[in-house]
Amino acid sequence: MKRICVVALCGIVTACAESPSPHAVLFVDGDDVSFRGAITADGDGEWVSFDVWVPGNVVVFRTDATLEEGRSGEAGRAYRIREDLTLGQIGSVDLTKSDEELAAEFGVTEEATLELPQ
Repeated sequence: MKRICVVALCGIVTACAESPSPHAVLFVDGDDVSFRGAITADGDGEWVSFDVWVPGNVVVFRTDATLEEGRSGEAGRAYRIREDLTLGQIGSVDLTKSDEELAAEFGVTEEATLELPQ
């Protein structure tokens, strides 16, 4: 019995270690996508792209929706963006809470910020 508990504990610690706080939380509400936290822009001054779909960031679906490349989610669910850029469900969220409150639950407390290229 002790051995099983130790193995289970190691599994929990490992799972926690692999899920650091995201840099940003994206909120999907129909066709609208907003975010809280920091995202990075890349470009040469004429063309700028925003890098929000990065591993570790969290996506909260306020409505059932399908995003680009067939990525979809259910209302009231939160997903973490995996290394292969697919979504992995991490739990349910209370949709009566504001974006700010939900972002804080995932460790993101800053306003939406954009880091522009130098």
